[in-house]
Amino acid sequence: MEGCVYLTGLATGIITHIAYLHHGEHHKYGLAYLLAFLAAVTCSAYLLVFLYDQLFRHALFQSLQFYAAYLAGLYSSLLVYRIFLNPLNKFPSSLGTRISLCFFSLRLKDLDSFRQLHRLHKKHGHFVRLGPSDVSITHPDAILAIHGPGSRCTKASQYDIDSGPSTTIHEPHHGKKGNPINITDWFMWYSFDVMGDLAFGQHFGMLDNGQQHWAIQLLFDSIHYLGYNLPSWMFILLNDIPGVNRDWWRFIGYCQQTLEKRLQHSATDPDFCASFLAPLQGRKPNTSEMNLLVGDTQLLIIAGSDTVAIALTSIIYLLCQNREHIELLRYELAPLMTDPTGEVLHEKIAHLDHLNGVINEGLRLYPPVPTGFIRLTPPEGITIGGTYIPGHTSVQCPLYVIGRCEEIYPQAETFLPERWYRFPDMVKYKNAFAPFAIGPYSCIGKPLALMNIRTTLARMIYEFDFGFAPSEDGTQFEKNAVEHVTFSMGELKLGFTPRKNADQF
Repeated sequence: MEGCVYLTGLATGIITHIAYLHHGEHHKYGLAYLLAFLAAVTCSAYLLVFLYDQLFRHALFQSLQFYAAYLAGLYSSLLVYRIFLNPLNKFPSSLGTRISLCFFSLRLKDLDSFRQLHRLHKKHGHFVRLGPSDVSITHPDAILAIHGPGSRCTKASQYDIDSGPSTTIHEPHHGKKGNPINITDWFMWYSFDVMGDLAFGQHFGMLDNGQQHWAIQLLFDSIHYLGYNLPSWMFILLNDIPGVNRDWWRFIGYCQQTLEKRLQHSATDPDFCASFLAPLQGRKPNTSEMNLLVGDTQLLIIAGSDTVAIALTSIIYLLCQNREHIELLRYELAPLMTDPTGEVLHEKIAHLDHLNGVINEGLRLYPPVPTGFIRLTPPEGITIGGTYIPGHTSVQCPLYVIGRCEEIYPQAETFLPERWYRFPDMVKYKNAFAPFAIGPYSCIGKPLALMNIRTTLARMIYEFDFGFAPSEDGTQFEKNAVEHVTFSMGELKLGFTPRKNADQF
């Protein structure tokens, strides 16, 4: 009798995997499956009590025996497929990564996915398997094939896990009177203040106070664990458990409260919230519309702030290491810094060769999203550089690794802004450069981000002398960098002093 129970449970588990779980997407239903499993165990026990008049503990034991065999069958079938039959087995991987993405996550104790991928690709080449259905690709054709306008790739399961710029940035620096400051923090505070102003019509006050706003700290605390690159079903399951991600929900609550305050009055200066509200034609948003508005403003703050802050910090770091480019930029900017208000007019500097070259080099070497944007291949799969990628595979193009690929960028480790306008042969594949992504899912805030970066850099470079502080050599900047979807750079202490005769080159 017991043998029959075991065999039935084993067979049922195998059939469940082959007929159901092997098809479609199930990552969003982890909690539902867990509750259904517990309910099935309990109901089976009560059914045995009712039908055979057994003691409940005996019935529960029999029920657990059946479902233990069921799980054994299900996971045995899963393991056999992943280890021996998965078409992705042709790509370099360890036995562990064939079984679960968690084995790659174990390498990320320092939250340095970008470094680990760099090492793996140097060892194995353009294609590296990270999990049962996850492949990292650095082939020059990959970005266009996966993200380009004609691509049929879609967003992967990971996406189911839910004052004027140039007038404010210099004031804290001026107040320091040459004393070293951690520019990593100041650029982050500046960027979040600007995006808060654009999203809600009010900034977070971090530049004024010289410290992190409590809501932004909640945001960073809540996304910290994304850096471990765990399977998406695990994040979603944990997120469904009350209290597990309370910091994230407190941040969402703050965004909603601030947005509600913004709705109670009209902004004197145009902001993004006004654009978001325009379709409502003056009426109060309903619950679903309010949720969309909160999502829009929260996305604007997170994506816009991080991108600009990381780019500015990385570029200033590279300029401190390669000081000759500071003088080249000043020479290029000098004829254009003539506005009587002291503002930097973006239309005058938008097409400067060396300024844009410096920005592109910063984004190449330190892309704000270092391991790239994850996409799901279409059912028919895709072919990249003659290599076929099966359908329903999560693929990513690690931009940090691609930016250091000699096949794409000769002298890839060298900071060389001229490669973007004077030496075209030093950018072999222009389509491989996509720090803001390309195609239907590209960043709609790219023009705003680039305008912010250009004007801030121009004013800072032209009006200030700056360099590493006496105790700073820049080594901790990248050494202590971590990744939680976007870069979080290490400390970078710089000294700033106003330039004498900045109006004269």
